[in-house]
Amino acid sequence: MLKIFVLVCLFSSSIYAQNRSISAERQSSEDYKSLYLEHKPASSSLLPEDFTASSAYDEATSFDALDMSVLPDWYDQQVATAAFQYIRDERFLKRTDAFPRRLSWLYPQDGCFMRAENMARQLEENYYPDMMKVFIFGNLKVQTRFSPYGAVSWWYHVAPIISLNGQPLVFDPAINPYAPTPLEEWILKQTNDLGNVGLSFCSSKAYGPYDNCKSSRAIRDSELSSDADHYLSREWSNVQGLGLVPEDELGDTPYWYFTTLGSLSSL
Repeated sequence: MLKIFVLVCLFSSSIYAQNRSISAERQSSEDYKSLYLEHKPASSSLLPEDFTASSAYDEATSFDALDMSVLPDWYDQQVATAAFQYIRDERFLKRTDAFPRRLSWLYPQDGCFMRAENMARQLEENYYPDMMKVFIFGNLKVQTRFSPYGAVSWWYHVAPIISLNGQPLVFDPAINPYAPTPLEEWILKQTNDLGNVGLSFCSSKAYGPYDNCKSSRAIRDSELSSDADHYLSREWSNVQGLGLVPEDELGDTPYWYFTTLGSLSSL
């Protein structure tokens, strides 16, 4: 009986690891379509609701073909500004080292799915209006001071999105920590050609690129917490490796406190 239990546990761990192979990192020589196939989980690892569902990747279309009308409209600029600043700055991740952390904005190399999920959950729990998520697929590259190479490359990226009086805005402090970013501008920070990427608007509960785009089933808290711990550790090491002081950058004095490069009122 014990042997059977161990085998079941190992099988479950294998399925879990396979399901969780959703790293967004891409080497500059790699193509996003190849990475999609490389990471794609076997159908046997999917839950029943996913067998016939379209994933975030399956739903991807061109920028011109996106239906902006599906995005929840917040209408109130002050509410959008307050939500963005709250989710950017709040150190709500409590860890065993007694140093509460905000989301891993200073580790742009990976972990966008964890940040997007935490953003959506925290804002919902604090009674902000509904959000969706926008997934982008392509040979993406973003200039950043928080990589030793000056840039990071992804095969996909995801962040929460809303509409503000008809204008689609993306909440993504890893790319722009100053204000929600207009969708087209957000895309062009990752590619120089709108025609070279695919995009999908998905439920706020769609976690990764293989998830049901219209999912009503959120990832388990334990899995989200595990992912958060993983990327917070990487963020700390990343900041140290760049010669910065983690206690400052990840504590009460992040770099955006000392700059004012943009605001929602300028949109």
